[in-house]
Amino acid sequence: MFRRIRGLSREAWSQQSGITGLETAIVLIAFIVVAAVFAFAVLTTGLFSTETAKQTALTGLSQATSTLASRGSITAGGDTGNKVVGTIKFRLTVAAGNDSVGLAPANTLVSFFDQNNQVNLLNTADGSLTTSGDTFWYHTWLLGEGDSVEPGEVVEFTIGVGGLATADGGTQALGANTTFKIEVIPAEGAVVVLGRTTPLEITSIMDMD
Repeated sequence: MFRRIRGLSREAWSQQSGITGLETAIVLIAFIVVAAVFAFAVLTTGLFSTETAKQTALTGLSQATSTLASRGSITAGGDTGNKVVGTIKFRLTVAAGNDSVGLAPANTLVSFFDQNNQVNLLNTADGSLTTSGDTFWYHTWLLGEGDSVEPGEVVEFTIGVGGLATADGGTQALGANTTFKIEVIPAEGAVVVLGRTTPLEITSIMDMD
């Protein structure tokens, strides 16, 4: 009888060991699966972060290597009768060691700011708008051609500000001794900011430098 009881005890102990081993295996497999999923998530996040960093670096490099610079003087044409500025002209070229910059009218924004006005200028390809009829801008290639400024090319911008008093958001025309700022914003590349102050007396031709 004693031997039978001892045999049953051993059998129960053996069955319990089997269950414990099975549970241990299940837990181990679960740990492996969780670790694999976690490792995949970390790897995916790392790859995504690397790609994002790469795109950011490339975008920054593109911005840095697509820069325009002012070339020559900024001049203005004045309406001596009304004592206001009608047009402003300046030239841009690609900065030394930089790539070409696209200046297609559809992808270029030109804005004018002074103490009384903040206006996005209307593009007119042929300059047909009069200086008193609206605010506008257009450009002409002095060296080169096309919609992009290549190294060695020069493009001249003409800004019409004679209609500031009647333009949307405009409250007063550009007169004497007034500080103004012009921003040329291409689709890609750095923003070109030009700032000057008009002379104390408005004449037909004025050198702003």
